[in-house]
Amino acid sequence: MADIEFTNIEQLVPAMKDVSVRFIVVNKKDPEVIDANRTKCDALIADATGQVTANLWGDELSLEIGDIAEIQHGYTTLFHDRLVIQTGRHGKIIRTGEIDMVFSMENNMSLKMFTRSEVDGQVHWRSEREVMPRDRSRGDGRHG
Repeated sequence: MADIEFTNIEQLVPAMKDVSVRFIVVNKKDPEVIDANRTKCDALIADATGQVTANLWGDELSLEIGDIAEIQHGYTTLFHDRLVIQTGRHGKIIRTGEIDMVFSMENNMSLKMFTRSEVDGQVHWRSEREVMPRDRSRGDGRHG
């Protein structure tokens, strides 16, 4: 079996495929029923370089705050203009069994605005600035 190459969270950009990260779960929202067959929740995960939102589905919802795990062969995408990572069909989450991990409570990659450019046929992503999270419960895009 080939060794897995892990990416630091601060290096994540939209549209990455076959990406693997080691992380600790630092926060987790309540599960949300999407339809009769699917339940999802968002978890804030972190490593020593930053944080990102992970979409957890099905059995992945058993991850708890403080768990140290790996996403193997996942992918990144923009969801509601926010960077997220998830496993998809080919990826998986594995608890590592470790009990201690250094992580950052700063540099939340899910709060950065990314811009896409194409140079000589190659796509490049750049994070420009941090944006404030939207309060979706109000529906007006304002904060507070």
